[in-house]
Amino acid sequence: MMWISFLILIPSLKTVGDYFFTHGEYKKAVEIYNRAYREKPSPELKLKIGLSLYRLGITALKKDNFNEALSQFKLGGNKYGIGFVNYKVGNKENAKKVFHDLNDFYALGVISYQENEFKEALQYFKLANSPYGMGISFYRLGAYKEALDYFKKANDNFLAAECCYKLKKFNEAESYYQKALQETNWTRDALYGLAWTHYKLGKFSLSAQEFKKFITQYPKDPLIPISLYYTARTLLKIGDLQSAIKHFKTLINEYPGSEFIDDSYYWMGKAYFIQSDYTACIKQLNFLLSNYPNSNLRSYAYLLIGDVYYKQNDYNSAINWYKKVKGPSDILDDARFKLEKCYFGLGEYSSSLDILHNFIHKYPKSPRSPKFGLELAQYWVKQNNFQKAIESYNNVIYNFSWSSLVDEAKLGLADCYFRIGKYDAAIETYRELFNTSLGMKAQFSLANTYFLLAEYDRAIHEYEILINEFQNSDFAKDAQYQIGLSYERLEKPREARLAFQKFIEKYQKDPNYWDAELKLSKTYRDEGLIDEYLEALLHVEAKGEGKPKQEATFLLGSLYFDKEDYKTAKEFYLKAASQYEDIDSKSKSFIYAARCAVALGKKDEAIELYKAVLSLLPNPALEEEAKKGIKQLGE
Repeated sequence: MMWISFLILIPSLKTVGDYFFTHGEYKKAVEIYNRAYREKPSPELKLKIGLSLYRLGITALKKDNFNEALSQFKLGGNKYGIGFVNYKVGNKENAKKVFHDLNDFYALGVISYQENEFKEALQYFKLANSPYGMGISFYRLGAYKEALDYFKKANDNFLAAECCYKLKKFNEAESYYQKALQETNWTRDALYGLAWTHYKLGKFSLSAQEFKKFITQYPKDPLIPISLYYTARTLLKIGDLQSAIKHFKTLINEYPGSEFIDDSYYWMGKAYFIQSDYTACIKQLNFLLSNYPNSNLRSYAYLLIGDVYYKQNDYNSAINWYKKVKGPSDILDDARFKLEKCYFGLGEYSSSLDILHNFIHKYPKSPRSPKFGLELAQYWVKQNNFQKAIESYNNVIYNFSWSSLVDEAKLGLADCYFRIGKYDAAIETYRELFNTSLGMKAQFSLANTYFLLAEYDRAIHEYEILINEFQNSDFAKDAQYQIGLSYERLEKPREARLAFQKFIEKYQKDPNYWDAELKLSKTYRDEGLIDEYLEALLHVEAKGEGKPKQEATFLLGSLYFDKEDYKTAKEFYLKAASQYEDIDSKSKSFIYAARCAVALGKKDEAIELYKAVLSLLPNPALEEEAKKGIKQLGE
């Protein structure tokens, strides 16, 4: 019986194979499984042989032994492994063929993506129904809007943030980066992206904090130099000049080979300039000019050194530095303008207007010349010298026809024509602007012109065009209010009421809201609807604000006065007097309250009210009326 029990203790070949498999000895496992399969074939043993060969292939891959891996995958009939090895050794066509046979579109997409064939990759990822794959393909194709949709589907917050950043949707990017910060695999990149997003949003304090945090958490990161630079730039923007200088110096000392070194010297100079430390400013800028002959900030440095001397009233030195500026065009124009200011400082010009005149004359092709031409025209408008203003506007229109400011000059010209009574010329010029970027403003100005000319029907027509074509604009809102005023002037209370009602319904937060409510109430009065008039006035008086509320209080006094309810009328007049701030309105309210007192037989109270008027020192007419009232009452 002993031999039977001994045989029971001998493990089967399959069990021995399992032992070697679980201990990672896959080669021995294959040998044992094969022996077992030859003795007694089974699907389970065949699967275990395949798995062992697959593991041998994977082990060989990890050691970059691609021939061995390929051999094992072939023995195991593992087509995916064969395809992967072919891809790794550069036989991409063979790899593609294998994956095509397997209908593995995701793998085909990955291969195409790695070969920078992004359109092809996109097609494969679509077949594989992979939102992430489609997202990265669209991203690499520059189709950020489409990529964003797929990253949202894939719940990839970081790449969604990257798309939003590329699309300049910085508020959305901010939200996605903040979510990605909670995901450990994207913490570094999300923090860096968030710092840049806040920089773009103008949230410089937050941006500086995040760049600092990035520097602290990832001190060996290759992005540290640029992070130091933009930490300093953001600190400079929020006025923390000492901290900005400290970070610029850290960048210069610790990363002397950085591409931002010359920029750092310039911005350090700028920080010292803002602090009025002109010696330190010039020291930084001179170092930049001496050591970085190819820096694109050289002209900016010339300009800033010129500014230092200009601040010190050393106009000749400033002129020498401004003359060194060669470009780009924005600072070249700045230098030219400051040259003119230096000449003025040296007494070469009799008026500051000469700076603008001379600049325009010397640099007719400068983008700044039409702007200065407009400034000249606007100066003459403020001086009420409309003929001079017209000359300046025409100079811009005819001599700078290439400028985007020509339309603005035409608008100013039309306003001047109106001011000097050339109404036809003003109207014609406004109409010329209808198809330009200033068309909406010109349409409104044209309507206002007709309104001021008392051509109210034509004004209404132009206001209505404006409302129909630009219904969501502020001009449409103002036009609706002006239509109500126009009907009021035409003495058409019903139409005026409808216009004001439209305004009230649509623009409840507009400053003219309560004024419109008051004017609406007056339309009831003009139609003889006294009950409705009373109700509307009480509404404005109770809920209104400012001048309309005060006016409603006074009008309620007048309404009750007409009804011969002198007691109630007097109460409203006195309330109006307490609300009005201007002396004449306050005095007028006291006079009407005194009249109520007279009607009520309260002579002494009436006299006191008239005396209150005299104590306010109102205009002569009201003062005379108060004196007359006192005299009539026998005092």
